[in-house]
Amino acid sequence: MIIELIVTSLLVGLVVGVVWRMVAPEVMVEVSDGNTSLFPLQARRLFDVDAWFAILGACAGAVLTLVMFTRHRHLPVTALAGLVAGGVLGSLVAWRLGDLLGPGELAPRVADAADGEQLALPLDLEATGVLLVWPVVAVGIVLVLTALTDDRTRIRVGAALGGLVSRRGRSGPSSRP
Repeated sequence: MIIELIVTSLLVGLVVGVVWRMVAPEVMVEVSDGNTSLFPLQARRLFDVDAWFAILGACAGAVLTLVMFTRHRHLPVTALAGLVAGGVLGSLVAWRLGDLLGPGELAPRVADAADGEQLALPLDLEATGVLLVWPVVAVGIVLVLTALTDDRTRIRVGAALGGLVSRRGRSGPSSRP
């Protein structure tokens, strides 16, 4: 079950990385004498890049947790461990894939650029703490789901099989008076 959660999180991490590359704004710098300078309006976009990653990570964590925790509710601690490990790994995959899909390293492009030319910064996180948004959202949702459900509720085999098993353990239609 943990393997299923981690593999699913890695696949979702690939999707998050691609979507992050598509929605995150490009941060432009200007080349001047072999150096780069960041304009004040472009500095705000650095925050936007991190914010989009956090939003996508929170969405991925919420959807995966709702699907997987309800599927594996009978083993809540194992499901939680898988969701947290998968969330961390999924976030790392999304971050690195977004970086790979980005414009590439800045230094080689600056060396070839003319003065006054604008170049896009590589897609990267300034606040690496947003890598933890996905697993933290997963933990929060698991806590809420656990608080709202009664863990003493047992699944009745007879009800699950449509009355094919009686309360006395005999096969056949339920023998209720």
